[in-house]
Amino acid sequence: PSKEYMPVCFDLLRYLCIVMSHGAVYRANRRHVIDEYEGGPVCHVFDLVYSDVDTLEVEYCWYELIRYAGDIWIFDHNQLKWVER
Repeated sequence: PSKEYMPVCFDLLRYLCIVMSHGAVYRANRRHVIDEYEGGPVCHVFDLVYSDVDTLEVEYCWYELIRYAGDIWIFDHNQLKWVER
């Protein structure tokens, strides 16, 4: 990613390392939505996909509208966070 999105990517990877070390499991070939707290604002939205036989990729959903908890969210590039639309 470009320099402006590096803090967001770092935050996601740090979060994944922490929660996976505590037993969280993320499935391949599906979308994942993480909130800051249960039922809270959206923190990250990404797809975990196989790029080849032995490699998984995290594909962040920068440009897609997503539906979460009945609401529609979009990534605000100015604030570098997800906001309710």
